[in-house]
Amino acid sequence: KCTYSCETYRHQLGKEFLQELKKIKVPGYSRINTKTNLLEYIPPAYIHAHEVIIERQVYEDEDGYIKYGQGINFESEPNKYLLVQPDVIFLDKEKNPILFIELIATHKITDEKLARLKSIGINTVSVKIPKSSEEEIKNIFHSSNQTKWAYHYEQASSPSIPGANQNS
Repeated sequence: KCTYSCETYRHQLGKEFLQELKKIKVPGYSRINTKTNLLEYIPPAYIHAHEVIIERQVYEDEDGYIKYGQGINFESEPNKYLLVQPDVIFLDKEKNPILFIELIATHKITDEKLARLKSIGINTVSVKIPKSSEEEIKNIFHSSNQTKWAYHYEQASSPSIPGANQNS
């Protein structure tokens, strides 16, 4: 069995497969139903992209709008502020980002990057890329076993779970 231990190669394979598939299975999550005030579980599901872009810089412009681009020199453009550069961005039909994907071969998302992702407010998953065959790497995008939410807007903005004893 061939093992792909080169981080750069596995990273590149993951990006190529996501561009080809234009979908990824994301994990389930819990939220408070605001109508019933009960905790509910949303099961794992696929997120489909109209377009997939790779390694784009996500930045804030001088008016506070979140935009993305490539090859921007932030030193020569003082009105733009780099926030993050996700490995993969899923876009909808209007070219709005709907999901950031971080491919994890060896290093997890840093606390600083996680804080920036939260400030942007775009759902973000991290996917652990295995040291295995190309087929197994491609298959991880059809399962949520190696995928974790780094940030999920709905879960983060959901009211907190009420305690068992409200007087404590």
